[in-house]
Amino acid sequence: MIEFKNDKARDTYPQLKDELKDAIYWCSKWCDSRKVPFVITRCIDEMIPGVSTSRTHEEGRAVDVSVKGWAADDIDDFVHDSNKQFGSIGAISATDGVSRFCVFHVGTAAHFHLQVRKGL
Repeated sequence: MIEFKNDKARDTYPQLKDELKDAIYWCSKWCDSRKVPFVITRCIDEMIPGVSTSRTHEEGRAVDVSVKGWAADDIDDFVHDSNKQFGSIGAISATDGVSRFCVFHVGTAAHFHLQVRKGL
């Protein structure tokens, strides 16, 4: 089940790219099977100065998902499984040119950044 941290995430969710919403559905089912929460914390939003490195959120190509309550093994497995499933549509990293659907970040709060590439 998809949950949202706040009204802004819920209200902007329908504007996401269809390919991302399809992948999110798969991710939510994966989480249901593991009995871990699937909480979207950020959908369409402006860049965060000093933090954001791309416009994926502004363009409706990315969401952030909380890992609060997740075990380390679940985090590792989710990154692996979701990249295996959707790596071919993942955004291309500006740093190393690798296509990734799921990136795990430990910044202000640990979370997944789920992203699809331009032009889908």
